[in-house]
Amino acid sequence: LLPNENTLVTIASLTKAFTAAAIAILVDEKKLSWDDPIKKYIPEFQFVNRFISDNTTLKDLLMHRAGLPPDALGGVNNPQYGAVELLNDLKDKRPSAGFREHVNYSNVNYSLAGEVVFRVSGMDWPTFIEQRIFKPLDMSSTFATPSRLKEKYGDPNKLENIFIRAVKKGDKIISNKFFGYDFFYAPAASIITTGIDISKWMMMQLQGGRYNEKQIISPEAIFEMHNPQIIEDIAWAKSQNVWWKAKRDHFHPLLAYGLGWWIYDYQGRREVEHGGATAGSSVLALVYEGNLGIFITTNAVFPNWESHKMLDALKLKIMDIYFDLPETDWSGKFLQ
Repeated sequence: LLPNENTLVTIASLTKAFTAAAIAILVDEKKLSWDDPIKKYIPEFQFVNRFISDNTTLKDLLMHRAGLPPDALGGVNNPQYGAVELLNDLKDKRPSAGFREHVNYSNVNYSLAGEVVFRVSGMDWPTFIEQRIFKPLDMSSTFATPSRLKEKYGDPNKLENIFIRAVKKGDKIISNKFFGYDFFYAPAASIITTGIDISKWMMMQLQGGRYNEKQIISPEAIFEMHNPQIIEDIAWAKSQNVWWKAKRDHFHPLLAYGLGWWIYDYQGRREVEHGGATAGSSVLALVYEGNLGIFITTNAVFPNWESHKMLDALKLKIMDIYFDLPETDWSGKFLQ
């Protein structure tokens, strides 16, 4: 069966924008503020020292600048690992970066943000996402977690129309088992959706939080999420992997992170984007100028960021054609 608009795909870290949107909804309802300290909602939060513990805010989590560990402590789909275990583990961890110094990408940040959603709303993260985002957007084929998918369909590996991860070993490409983040780390990378459903999410983002005459998130909150919150420089980008170096050198004079989104400048146009990789690789990009939304996905998860380089090359090719820009060999640039 060839992939189509109804194929189920795990979008991995594209999930982070949904978690930021959940916080935005609670901000709109005045149940919390972007700049609230984490300890206001998770008083047992302790990391490094008293100053950092007391001053780490929701924004710090959502823009990855708290210096929290980049790895998923306890495993990405361990049903026995929750808030109590993570908060206990954090007490003994050292920071991965200086406080508010750089984008220090961490799934721990978004797991804690999901815990805040639970403590403020009274709904666990999957339920909140389903009721407050999926339902009003009519995303009827989307699942907050692999557990939710299994509840409806059973073993994902037995489904016909779903992406099963393909990995590269030497010159061979082999199919692997379905894989996805779950349980406490769900808010970082768990959502499973389809092309049809994700298009509704993109339309809502491009329409200032509105979909089918319903205001799901305020325009002000959408702006805040899409606005550069922390801007990185070329030295930082070049210190990262080759994929980031290519992105910075070739086409992005701006590299920033908002709240759940990377933000770039492409030929004078603001591009709001995120990628993800677990059971496959995906990229979602929004360009307000032109009202353009792009979603590209593959079941390939190849080493050295090969899958993401391919997706970026395709995305940029689409943007060049859409905006009638000079032709560029993006595949060649990413292979350099």
